[in-house]
Amino acid sequence: MSYGEAKRELDAILARLSRTDVDIDNLSTDVARATELIALCRDRLAGIESEVGRILKPEE
Repeated sequence: MSYGEAKRELDAILARLSRTDVDIDNLSTDVARATELIALCRDRLAGIESEVGRILKPEE
């Protein structure tokens, strides 16, 4: 799953959770999935940060 796909799914979950008529039966499932997606996004961002750091670091 790409970062963009994960972000879109997170946005959809957030929209569902922000509604006043949130589906309580699916609340824990949505929160668990959001947690997984947040971890995926953090890992991707950390990897990109490391890669960009290597690219920008002058050769020694």
